[in-house]
Amino acid sequence: MNVTVSSGSRKKSKGGGIFAALICVVIGLVFGYFTKDMVAEARESENWPSVTGSVVASEISSYVDRSEGKTQTMYSAYVEAVYEVDGARYTTTSVDLAGSSSTSVRSLAGRQVDRFPVGASVPVYYDPNDPGRGVLTPGMTWPIRIMNAVPIIMFVFAGLALIRGILRIAGFATALGFLAAKRNRGRHSAAPSPELQPASPGPTAPPRPAGPAVPTEPSRKTDDSYEPPIAGKDDDGFSI
Repeated sequence: MNVTVSSGSRKKSKGGGIFAALICVVIGLVFGYFTKDMVAEARESENWPSVTGSVVASEISSYVDRSEGKTQTMYSAYVEAVYEVDGARYTTTSVDLAGSSSTSVRSLAGRQVDRFPVGASVPVYYDPNDPGRGVLTPGMTWPIRIMNAVPIIMFVFAGLALIRGILRIAGFATALGFLAAKRNRGRHSAAPSPELQPASPGPTAPPRPAGPAVPTEPSRKTDDSYEPPIAGKDDDGFSI
């Protein structure tokens, strides 16, 4: 079965790598723009001062997600701690600066609850410029590291897609050049070679006029049997 591919689909496939590279670059830039402040704050939190706080609530919360035509139960850890800074009492529900996240695996949410049981004394790190912003786990936690890596991954994919697109376009151009050269060779081989063509007859020289006839001396016949006459008289009576 013969399959015919239109020129439009061929152009689309050749430029698909470059188009995918542009999409990856846009996603990386947008994601990096919205996460840069969180990443910067997470790095600054490693130097935040801390005080001892107390966990007053620690439980697994759940809800039913019915998005995309599917029904799924999602779980998240809810941890609340209280602490004091310069005599002022504050409350935080942030385990890390990435905020609470939901998962369909209950055991993952249970790990956070197990880390911070109710009544436990825990260090609370707070922003010195805003003591009401406290967090139980400072720094680049694994959710923040993943979000920070997304732009880098997108840029790597963009580079690979760009290289692939350039190679496909270069390969297509090379194939066109090869076909053009092959077609030219076919045309030259079909045309008769000048060396094999019969030579065209040139102009013939006019006949030379005949000159006057030159008399030729009659040839003497020789006869081996000829004998000179004997001196005397011949038959007519003349002397020899």
